[in-house]
Amino acid sequence: QEDTVRQDPRFRQPNFREFDFLAVDEEQKEIFITPGNWTISKSLIIPPGYTVFAGRGVSLRLTKSALILSYSPLNLIGIESDPVRIDAADGAGMGIIVLGAQGRSQLKHVILEGLSLPIPEDGGLTGVVTFYESDVTIEKCLFRRNRDGDDILNIIRSHFEIIDSTFSDTYADALDIDFCTGRILNSNFKGAENDAIDTS
Repeated sequence: QEDTVRQDPRFRQPNFREFDFLAVDEEQKEIFITPGNWTISKSLIIPPGYTVFAGRGVSLRLTKSALILSYSPLNLIGIESDPVRIDAADGAGMGIIVLGAQGRSQLKHVILEGLSLPIPEDGGLTGVVTFYESDVTIEKCLFRRNRDGDDILNIIRSHFEIIDSTFSDTYADALDIDFCTGRILNSNFKGAENDAIDTS
């Protein structure tokens, strides 16, 4: 039990000011990921009360068991020729959790690849990418080749839209939707080791 608490990022303090590639506008409560290829070698934890923005030219590589945990909505908006990219370059980076965000996240033209379950297996969350009580719109995104976890994307107690997106070569379930309302439009599921879509 003590080891689980020590490893669980939900028990850690926000540390977003420690990352040089983040620009913070305190007046507008906005956090900007500046364009560039950035390696994240320690977990990035963003507190509530902000909105996080990233656009074209942003590539994030998670290494050394690092993950992203945000209590604020994410607005990751790439373009078709220059998507936002998030991957685990060394095979040891983890995943992404958006937890109780007050505001809707938007992901458009984002590639998420090679990620892993970001909390201990007994920590109650099963998704490599998780939106928990955090509404989200996902459009023209690619979720591909997670290394473990029950789901590559898990949405829980949220309103969601998934549009024109692809889930490919997933370790177990591709998409797990629990106690949500929303819709899935014109999206592709291929190469799932277990369920393509699992709902409860």
